[in-house]
Amino acid sequence: MRLIGPVIAAAIALLTPSWLGAAERAVAIRAGELKQQPFIDAATAGSVAANQNVSVVTRQGGWVRVESNGQSGWMRMLNVRLATAAPASGTSSGAQLRTGSSGKTVTTGVKGLDESNIRGSTPDEAQVAQLETLGVEPAEAADNAASSGLQEQSVAYLKGAR
Repeated sequence: MRLIGPVIAAAIALLTPSWLGAAERAVAIRAGELKQQPFIDAATAGSVAANQNVSVVTRQGGWVRVESNGQSGWMRMLNVRLATAAPASGTSSGAQLRTGSSGKTVTTGVKGLDESNIRGSTPDEAQVAQLETLGVEPAEAADNAASSGLQEQSVAYLKGAR
């Protein structure tokens, strides 16, 4: 079974946010709702205005828990920029949460994590075992696709893409 990608994604998603440490000053990049839980469909706990100062308290996956003006709640990490700049060669949490200024492409699933965070993480074995049950053999996947009217297609690599 080909489960390497999903297993790595599950391990990253299950990291604990304890490495982030104490609250840090930040700014909301855009106006939005604060959620009671780190889920898009969670109940609203408040709101923040664009360019409003917030304090990042903790992080979970692609979400950060913030406090501002007596309110607290969860925002998407992409909607927050730390107010202080990080040293160019450092890997502080300031550099990990900053968006749009690094000139690098960032994948949302691992934004805010550096190599040491990933290497020091441990997967939730029960969740990994559950993930293993979701895989199918290639022949079963091909049969399912065929029964749904899907057809295999070959796409040539772009020149120099290998």
